[in-house]
Amino acid sequence: MSSISDSNGPPSHRPTRRAQTAPAHGDSHAGSPSPHRHDAILKAVYEAASRLLRSTAWQNDIHEVLGHLGHAAGASRAFLFEMSRPGEGPLVATWRQEWMAPGVSHMLSELSLASFPVVEAGLIRWSILGEHRPIHGPVHTLPESEQAFFAKLRVRSVAVVPVFVEDRWWGVLGFADSVADREWEDAEIDALSAAAATLGGALFREDTERRLLESEQRFRYLADAAVEGVIIHDNGIMIDGNETLARMVGYPLE
Repeated sequence: MSSISDSNGPPSHRPTRRAQTAPAHGDSHAGSPSPHRHDAILKAVYEAASRLLRSTAWQNDIHEVLGHLGHAAGASRAFLFEMSRPGEGPLVATWRQEWMAPGVSHMLSELSLASFPVVEAGLIRWSILGEHRPIHGPVHTLPESEQAFFAKLRVRSVAVVPVFVEDRWWGVLGFADSVADREWEDAEIDALSAAAATLGGALFREDTERRLLESEQRFRYLADAAVEGVIIHDNGIMIDGNETLARMVGYPLE
């Protein structure tokens, strides 16, 4: 069974520009990391987990989560793709959200198509992300086809990790540096991976809640269509019933 599946619902539109709330993009691109970088990254991952796992709609919180992660890592950008195979065709990437550090111009999604075939775009080896393997490094060290893709986006270094919902590859979470040919630290890749796992958990919960609601709606439809009275109870205490039952006993369900 393929680890890629069609995304739920219609493809999302190009991400909209959002006001930046994180502190200014400073000298974090320099060769040696800030002595507080690791602590900042750990804090950002904790905040991401706390926010996403409490959220009732991850879409409302992902931009701020990306901002915390991107700022903590000293990245120029933090972004999220959704991956899908429409009609079981070629693998397609769709921009879902992007954060930019203050002073960084042009969203990556403005420099490319809102959705694009991954292989056709030159990201031929990105299928290894579906094997839980990250891709990272200065753009000039990447395969030539990937260099061409990121050159168009004015990116000099990139780090991307997969987002999984259970065993299904859902998307890609990443950092980009537009200033320096940066080598990403293990702590930064681990932070991205932890945030991706948390996002995967939030997506799983959302999908579970959606399926439960659909199941409840189907049951309600079938119960109301039944000619016999239907009652749901817990140890003799009535919890719910259908309209036929209400007519039989002469009381409204409320």
